[in-house]
Amino acid sequence: MKTIQLTLFFLFFFSISLLAQRSELTFLSGKNESSAVLWDFKINTGRQSGEWTPIAVPSNWETQGFGYYTYGRDYKNWKELPEIGEYRTHFRFSKRQDRVYRIVFQGSMTDTEVTLNGQIVGPVHQGGFTEFSYDITAYLKDGDNLLEVKVWKSSQNESVQKSERQADYWLFGGIFRAVYIESLPIEHIDRIASHAEMNGNLLVDVYHPSVKASDSIELQVWDDTKQLCRFTKNIPVSQNQLTQLSTHVADIKPWSHEEPNLYRLIVQLKQQGRVEHEVEKRIGFRTFEVRDHDGFYLNGKRILLKGANRHSFRPDTARALSYEDHVEDIKRMKELNMNFVRCCHYPPDVSFLDLCDAMGLLVMVEITGWHAPLETQIGTQIVKETVIRDVNHPSVILWGNGNHRAYNPELEPVFYRWDIQGRRALRNEPRAAKMPSVVTPGHSAVDTRFYPSFEQLSERVKDENIVCPMECLHALYDGGGGAGLEEYWTLLSESDVGGGLVFWAFYDESLVRTDLNQLMDSSGNAAPDGILGPNGEKEGSFYTIRKIWSPVQVAMERVEEGFDGKILVKNAFDQINLNQCRFEWELIHFTKPVESRSGHRTVRSGSLEGPDAEPGESVRIHIPLSEDWRQYDAMVLRAFDNKGSEVDSWCWNVAESEKLVNALFGENVSDTNLNENEILTRCGVQYSKKNGFNAIEELPFELMPFWVAATSDRIIESGTSGGQVSKMEGNRDGTVSINMTEVRGFDFLDWTFHQNGKIELHYKFTIPEDRYEYVGIGFSCFEESMMSKRWLGEGPARVWKNRLKGGTLDVWEMDKMSSIPAKVWNFPEFEGYFTNWHWAEFRFKDGSKIGFGNPDELYLGVLNPVNGEIPANAIWYYPEEDGLYLFHNISPVGAKWKLPPELGPQGNPTPSDGVFEGRVYLRIQWESNESAAQQWNVSIQ
Repeated sequence: MKTIQLTLFFLFFFSISLLAQRSELTFLSGKNESSAVLWDFKINTGRQSGEWTPIAVPSNWETQGFGYYTYGRDYKNWKELPEIGEYRTHFRFSKRQDRVYRIVFQGSMTDTEVTLNGQIVGPVHQGGFTEFSYDITAYLKDGDNLLEVKVWKSSQNESVQKSERQADYWLFGGIFRAVYIESLPIEHIDRIASHAEMNGNLLVDVYHPSVKASDSIELQVWDDTKQLCRFTKNIPVSQNQLTQLSTHVADIKPWSHEEPNLYRLIVQLKQQGRVEHEVEKRIGFRTFEVRDHDGFYLNGKRILLKGANRHSFRPDTARALSYEDHVEDIKRMKELNMNFVRCCHYPPDVSFLDLCDAMGLLVMVEITGWHAPLETQIGTQIVKETVIRDVNHPSVILWGNGNHRAYNPELEPVFYRWDIQGRRALRNEPRAAKMPSVVTPGHSAVDTRFYPSFEQLSERVKDENIVCPMECLHALYDGGGGAGLEEYWTLLSESDVGGGLVFWAFYDESLVRTDLNQLMDSSGNAAPDGILGPNGEKEGSFYTIRKIWSPVQVAMERVEEGFDGKILVKNAFDQINLNQCRFEWELIHFTKPVESRSGHRTVRSGSLEGPDAEPGESVRIHIPLSEDWRQYDAMVLRAFDNKGSEVDSWCWNVAESEKLVNALFGENVSDTNLNENEILTRCGVQYSKKNGFNAIEELPFELMPFWVAATSDRIIESGTSGGQVSKMEGNRDGTVSINMTEVRGFDFLDWTFHQNGKIELHYKFTIPEDRYEYVGIGFSCFEESMMSKRWLGEGPARVWKNRLKGGTLDVWEMDKMSSIPAKVWNFPEFEGYFTNWHWAEFRFKDGSKIGFGNPDELYLGVLNPVNGEIPANAIWYYPEEDGLYLFHNISPVGAKWKLPPELGPQGNPTPSDGVFEGRVYLRIQWESNESAAQQWNVSIQ
């Protein structure tokens, strides 16, 4: 009762007396890109130069139609003719004599000079990504004011220019984050820095250089239910401009990425009991440790970092982002089952970190620098600006002291000087760097060397340093990313020093060029490095990463005979018990090929409470099966985390594969009154002794197959002619057989034609014993004639030999659309390899359809996948001829810096004795040409 009364007293007291003592913000720009406001603008060179024109603030001026676009380096004559943008805006302001004022720029590229009412308010700020401010009390007027800002796109500081403007990313100019005026009491708290630990201990540094008369500081901690958890009052103000507070908060709920519990920390500056100023920050009680020669620990539990490198980027707004953009990015990372993001090469928007605190994501914040280190003097300023802005965020667990060779060891102690928590500042080591034994007194190095091969990683995890490559499995085009991840992740998760893995990169950073008629520009192969397209399109690796990094792991691959509904699940969460989660199950029937819709129908379903299992433990869950459960096509299991988000799902055949395959053909019939030719006609073919058999009507594909195979250094293919029909005969079961030998290099082709239209092909061919990238049979077809495909199999994305996981078994449908890496992002891609499929049907513009059934677990190959320009090592092997293929072996894919075999054993060719035999079912159908063409035109429109 006493606690409730105290809480109510504080709520009332705050509401009537303290609001006036908080800082007040007046935004001169929009708060972010989505609320940008117009200022006047003039640029000295490039597009729209020489005249005052409205511009949205915040924004990068290139996206607004000004100046030049540059990637990697500022244009060659930047020294002689630098891009300089001049901004001006008029505003009215009510100035009070009992307040002081400062103007804050959250980000301006790259050098910025600020003038208010004709007077320069301070020195030029250098550095495009850190927040800075000026005291403008002496320059601000009560009434009308004129703010003028001069921004140099290139820096006049040689170190900043080399660090920020010589980099493997797009370079922009302009005020791209918010600008506001902060109003403060004359005596005020300048800032606070907090260290809240998992055990409830709390340290707070209160900086107050303006204080002369204030005599005490009060501290309060409130939880998310507005309950006061801790109250500490009458702490004397230190005379050295810094007061240090220490307290303990009992019964706290620790913060983690899985349970992001936040508290409100309120610090009040008082004079004789009267509140002069109040500062509030959101904090989380958590303890993050880098235990040398061991690993990363959060709240006493070892974790592996699972993440990606992220730039602040959108294709149409560049580095100027909205609140919704940040939410979208974090949701996508959570959907990928990531727990970590490296904000690489520069600090992110502060609102992104606020959201990481609230939504639960671990973060490394890196200072500027791509290849050249910041010189110590300017670097000290940038480190300070970075740390003091972000020090209170529980999501921030690591600092980045430059990228690759941009590491400056002299800046190491600067991080510790300003960070009350003493977070480790890591270096993203170059790939060939020799690891130092010590990077900071008392600390061993963390091995962050980027793009290791599987062999290199295998050796590194045997060493004593924590291994966490901060750039790995480079995802250029369709390479890298999920390709090789399974084997890399197994190495790291089973190692005593595994620290995690961070992909390069999150997005393809392809830019809408306003000077090139809205063309998407990827700067060749330099920028399309993501596991997502520029607008968040999900590439194939997305599904593999989500599956491998799922916090609930299920090893069961199929429903075996005698299955009793019990499934072994492993808790792969970092912090939470599975009893905080839930599961849902379904018994389903897949839609049939003759139906107009795809997907499935759920006939039975239920939910299960999560079992008691701590992280790392395995336990069985029990699906209550009905007596008739075997009559269904498949069983689905879904896992949901403690916030109700689905983290993974599994679908297993319940029906026999042959039943699913034969759904393409309908019920079998046996009419003894039909002769051989009538049966062939039902199958859409005709036969003559002279010409063999062929389709009744002209088709955009060939019925006679050929075989294909390739090693890493040669392609071998069957011939396209020759052979003989050995015999054609009717069978007692109402089928017709045509047996061929020596046709197109096959040992034999045995055809069986069924009365329900099913054509069964049994084939065999022999090639030299070798290690093959791919082996299979194909049917030529005209790529431009194909309209769509529909299939029962794992989808929606294609696979590679070293990226098989992540698909969902279902009926999928897709219209044929071009997808060209770095140019056209129609994901998932139509072409390529597909796995675990039962039937597939392809429609053509002339009204014909061909269906395939897969009784022998072959891979499906569709047309010819297109790679991007200069793919480096992100290559694959695939037949050059457009066709529909059934493969015994398929190719792996490489990554930009690694050939497929360098990504692990799954990247190697498949050894074979050279004898290949298999079965496939076919069905040929026609529909009205006019109807098919009409549907095609509608889909194009």
